Amino acid sequence: MKFRTLHLSILILLFALLVNTSIANDNNPEPFHLKLSIANVGAEIGNSRSVNGIRINWSDDNLQYVNGVNLTLWKPRDNSDAVITGAALGLVGPDAEQINGIALGGIGIQAGNLNGFSAALIGMAADDIYGFGFGGIGLVAGNIGIAIGGIGLAAENITGLAFGAIGVACENINGMAIGGIGIAAKDVTGVVIGGIGAACQDLSGGGLALIGLAAQDAIGFTAAGVGVAAEEITGVSFGGIGIKADEAKGIMLSIGRISIDDMVGLSAAPYCRFDNNHHK
Repeated sequence: MKFRTLHLSILILLFALLVNTSIANDNNPEPFHLKLSIANVGAEIGNSRSVNGIRINWSDDNLQYVNGVNLTLWKPRDNSDAVITGAALGLVGPDAEQINGIALGGIGIQAGNLNGFSAALIGMAADDIYGFGFGGIGLVAGNIGIAIGGIGLAAENITGLAFGAIGVACENINGMAIGGIGIAAKDVTGVVIGGIGAACQDLSGGGLALIGLAAQDAIGFTAAGVGVAAEEITGVSFGGIGIKADEAKGIMLSIGRISIDDMVGLSAAPYCRFDNNHHK
């Protein structure tokens, strides 16, 4: 009996050493939370400020960092300085200044920087996404590496691959962008594909639209099922029904009509009109 009592006392002592409860006061600014750790590594339940291990909380507020796994159930209040390295999981939107690793949100994800793999069923918003990001309804970001927006995708800069089931809107695209219905961009360098159409200010490298493609300057390869319209075209351009441009240099092909003010190169279409010059 004494032997069992001794063992029980040892277990209680060990548990007391492992469990640390904290209550916010003047000397301890952290809110109440339960901490089970050894050498500052373990698990914490509640709104603790920093964790190395696993952290479970209802709603984050003023989190500093988590190295491991952070699980929250409700939308965070103020996590503007939080850095999560490992995995950020939330039923209603993980939120942090920086998430490195995996971020999964049921309703949404909001972050300054997302590095790694991130996915949300409804939507996602971030300053920068580097890695892979998926927003079920839509995705909004400043800079994107590889991202998919279920309905649409909006970004300032896309470097890599971006896909929007309905459309993609971006200022600068370097790499590849695919819009299920359409793409609108300022500058495109690489490949752009619009399911119905694509509109760009400057297009360099490629462009494909099932119905129409419009650009101010198109350099490289452009193709549209119905037609291509641009101020200046340099390279190879194909318009299913027609091509319209102010100036063109290179090869213009159409099964319908080509209308160009100033043409230098080769053109082939049942009907061609050149208002000023035409040099084959």
